[in-house]
Amino acid sequence: MHNNGSISDADYEELVKIYQWVFKNRSIPIDLIVYLRASPTVCWERLHARKRPGEEDILLNYLEDLHKLHEAWLIERRFGPLPAPVLVFDCNAPLHELLSVYRSHKEQVMCGVEL
Repeated sequence: MHNNGSISDADYEELVKIYQWVFKNRSIPIDLIVYLRASPTVCWERLHARKRPGEEDILLNYLEDLHKLHEAWLIERRFGPLPAPVLVFDCNAPLHELLSVYRSHKEQVMCGVEL
């Protein structure tokens, strides 16, 4: 995304620093990766419907690029092995249906930890 100009040089440099810090300081093991998978169009419609400041200028093609990266990373595993299993939620469903989906997987998402 940096290559096509979707992310500024400054933002890219900050993301690289954060990634390197997290990778270097992985003292807490990762139990599970939860992928909230939704089409870029659904994401775009939802962020415009909620009207949060700072999100009004997010373009659909930016979300499409993010989606491709997450698919390549978490589904196709093109960037190497993952540190934990991936649980994929289909988040294209209406929001009111997603709560019951989460509740049905709560124990798995929380890795058995009670809150």
